[in-house]
Amino acid sequence: MNSISLPVKPTIQDDLKWAQLSNAMQDLRDQFGASSIASRLSDEQIEIIYGFAYDLHLQGKFEMAIQQLKLILLYRPFHHRALLALGINLKRLGQFADAIPVFTASIVYSEGNPKAAIHIAECLSALGEMESSKQVLEPLIKIASMDEAYASLLKRAQALHQMIAAND
Repeated sequence: MNSISLPVKPTIQDDLKWAQLSNAMQDLRDQFGASSIASRLSDEQIEIIYGFAYDLHLQGKFEMAIQQLKLILLYRPFHHRALLALGINLKRLGQFADAIPVFTASIVYSEGNPKAAIHIAECLSALGEMESSKQVLEPLIKIASMDEAYASLLKRAQALHQMIAAND
């Protein structure tokens, strides 16, 4: 399994690579947005479907929610909220290995929002990959501690990290 970690101190070269990746992803989004597939459903229709998926999730109908979220991703493959929701529903069904790449895509397409990282760490620990989980948690804790908006994320990450450390 590949280890997931952030550099201790980003270099200018790393920043340039991330900027190039971000630009390439925006170009891909723009190209897809201009395609006939993307125009088959309006943004309003996508939000309605997302609302249905959300309601299904709240009702515990995770498999049905997954189907709705996959429909959204068929027409909006870069919809990071749908990716995050898909990962959460897969996780709720115990499909941890399937959820990890979905959460990873959510991070990428949300331009680095760390909220999905806690789910990756939880999935890894559920799969018994404690060292990999810690490798996700340690930079997540550093990132979350820098912004009050991530206070609950920080507490959750710290609790999981302590639980893993206690079982080492």
